Amino acid sequence: MPKPSKNASRSYAQIKSINKLLSMSLKICHRAHLNYALILLQVSMSLKICHRAHLNYALILLQGWRGCS
Repeated sequence: MPKPSKNASRSYAQIKSINKLLSMSLKICHRAHLNYALILLQVSMSLKICHRAHLNYALILLQGWRGCS
């Protein structure tokens, strides 16, 4: 099995840490909202986001969950 490149490993670690921070900072109160966040992050991994702006866009989308009741 091929080893992932250092960049791929670093990106995955960054996304995992971002996911953890998001779930805490957004105080996600519904499992569905967390699942949506995870789907977005999986998409960002599979698309191998190459620009910080693209990742920022995903984070902006997630900001919408902040006010869930």
